[in-house]
Amino acid sequence: MTNQVSPDSANSSFSPVPHYHLVPFIPQFPHYLKVSQYSMPLTPLTNENAQDFLPREARIFVGNLPVWLEHDEMVQSLRDIFSRFGPCYIKFREHMSKPSAFVQFPEEYQAGEAIQHNRQIFLEGRPLRIEPANGRATVNANVNANANASANASASAGTDAGAGL
Repeated sequence: MTNQVSPDSANSSFSPVPHYHLVPFIPQFPHYLKVSQYSMPLTPLTNENAQDFLPREARIFVGNLPVWLEHDEMVQSLRDIFSRFGPCYIKFREHMSKPSAFVQFPEEYQAGEAIQHNRQIFLEGRPLRIEPANGRATVNANVNANANASANASASAGTDAGAGL
């Protein structure tokens, strides 16, 4: 009788399937979800969570919005306007006197294209203020720079501009 190895034997290294090095399947993520830099969302991207998963450089601030539009109408209008630059997610902030919004794009170049249209896009007859979301308003920065320049000029002219300091 021949000595056969069976799968039931206690001292067995029997394997009916040859051993291969198994590599886990990793799906290809969309190019805008850089797994090494950003966390992969477990749920689909929405207006509420897109800013948590997509790069800040691809986000813009939109100001000078009309106060008379309702929330849903405003979000839809902004989506209609900015979707020509690429897929976008709108986070609308309602303030009594100054409503504003953040528009999140998957890619930085899409936000850059939108910023180039600052004051050239209109909503309900109002020119939209479109700026990068990660900095101060450019209008305020220019006003502050001009104020500092005039203060420095008056201080160097020998006035009492800095005497109270």
